[in-house]
Amino acid sequence: MGGRGRPADGRAPGVRRRGRRRCPLPWGARGARLTWVDGEPGLAWVAGDEVKVAFAFQVVGGHVREIELIADPEVLATMSLVVD
Repeated sequence: MGGRGRPADGRAPGVRRRGRRRCPLPWGARGARLTWVDGEPGLAWVAGDEVKVAFAFQVVGGHVREIELIADPEVLATMSLVVD
């Protein structure tokens, strides 16, 4: 373990690696996918092939400052969502 309860590589507790990229999703986050929401980083909760909720992150200085949840199907239909 690294300092302050972090693994030696500096990851926050609970952050797992998937391949070469860090995956910020806890194991219980079934259906959540890393997503570009209107060109910005975020997440999407996906059921089947349909995005049910988009989580749009406002990132300032490398830190998430705000998270907006969008679940209105009419609004989701107007958004650019690129699911990883």
